[in-house]
Amino acid sequence: MDRDSGGRFVGREPEDRFFESIVYSPDGCWMWTGTMCQGYGRFYVGDKLHMAHRWAYNHFIGPISDGLVCDHIICDTPGCVNPHHLQIVDNQTNIKRSQKWSGNKTHCKNGHRLSGDNLRTRKRKDGREYRECRQCACDALSRRQGRIRERHGLSEWTYYKRKRQNAGL
Repeated sequence: MDRDSGGRFVGREPEDRFFESIVYSPDGCWMWTGTMCQGYGRFYVGDKLHMAHRWAYNHFIGPISDGLVCDHIICDTPGCVNPHHLQIVDNQTNIKRSQKWSGNKTHCKNGHRLSGDNLRTRKRKDGREYRECRQCACDALSRRQGRIRERHGLSEWTYYKRKRQNAGL
């Protein structure tokens, strides 16, 4: 590929370079083989760096409004740049649809089921809700209390007695 003194590509159309950097998979994905960052393709046009899937959508389908993102609705594969696998949505919708989002998880990282009595919904300071594994939260609290008892040289009985006194019980 020819570059000018500033390192920019010259003499080649961006669309030609784009298609040279993809491999077609049987499931319809156009997998990016060029430069990647966090699983997403990167693509220079002139001296401007673009996310390859956003460039593809903008070039083949139409412009993307400010504040909106491309959601991989067909394949959920960040390396796919097929514009027909993308839908333009707000970031919150994109996160909620993600397979990695906690709202889609059926088990916590320790394998406990996230349902029934073991699931609790909490609110962050900003008002957003999140789901939490009750068993993991209880285990973490026990570890925290154990560290406090150890640091202050307290028995379990003395720790809970002082805790109840401080609570006015």
